[in-house]
Amino acid sequence: MSMVQTVLGPVPSGTLGLTVSHEHLLCRPPGSVGDADPDLILDDQGAALTELAAFKAAGGNAVVEVTPVDYGRDLDGLVALSRRSGVHIVAATGLHKDQFSASYTLRYDEDQLADIFMRELQAGVNRVQCGVIKLGSSLDQITRGERKAFTAAALAQRATGAPITTHTEAGRLALEQLELLIGAGADPERIIIGHLDRLLDTDYHEAVLRTGAYVGYDQIGKPKYASDEQRAAALAILVARGHGAKLLISGDLGRKSYWSAYGGKPGLDYIPKTFMSMLCAAGLTATQAEALVVGNPAQAFG
Repeated sequence: MSMVQTVLGPVPSGTLGLTVSHEHLLCRPPGSVGDADPDLILDDQGAALTELAAFKAAGGNAVVEVTPVDYGRDLDGLVALSRRSGVHIVAATGLHKDQFSASYTLRYDEDQLADIFMRELQAGVNRVQCGVIKLGSSLDQITRGERKAFTAAALAQRATGAPITTHTEAGRLALEQLELLIGAGADPERIIIGHLDRLLDTDYHEAVLRTGAYVGYDQIGKPKYASDEQRAAALAILVARGHGAKLLISGDLGRKSYWSAYGGKPGLDYIPKTFMSMLCAAGLTATQAEALVVGNPAQAFG
């Protein structure tokens, strides 16, 4: 059985359990971003623990926390949360989109960035090892700095086998991200393209899936982008077309206003408590729905 690298050490992938694959638990966006929009600042371990406790009570067992260093990652905080909650947490190396990563991509070349990513995956930061490489691109373009980070991530993946997970802005440039990563030597079977439910086009998503990559529907519970009935219906279409083993779901709840602990919604427990039944109502069997949160994450991150 393959192993998944969590902040408390490696665990067998088969023990990961119900997993949300693209989340933020602790982050402090840099500089003026957090100052201008404090809803983005998630730095209260007590609130995060409350959210994790509700997730655990609803059947959740693992969170892939995709905050990279340039977006205010807190590895020590994630260790404390995992120990106190009993929830597995996978942390991220890598870099976000150019808005946040420029100070790194201007300072380091591709090989140097790859060395940083590999060190955080293999040796860790203060012995806390990351288990996934995070990348991001800007709206309608992959900037020069972002391309540098993508190339570095491909180099690091080739050396370590670690999965890569991406931020697409508004669900766009998925195929361009894949072209860049695969061209630099990354294995598409170890790539997760994120935020694709921001652009509910199942033919486009199927083109992504045909490369071998995973498709992430990770805006679950956010009606401003689409209804969850629409998301469930789109997932059902992709499952019916034979792609059920390459789909991942999550909420990307990177704001206080998304957390029940702050009186917001949908809350981290929304997927196990509510969305799973919506998938079945859309036509998935219980086994097919479970694969999106159990079997598929175990394969993607193991």
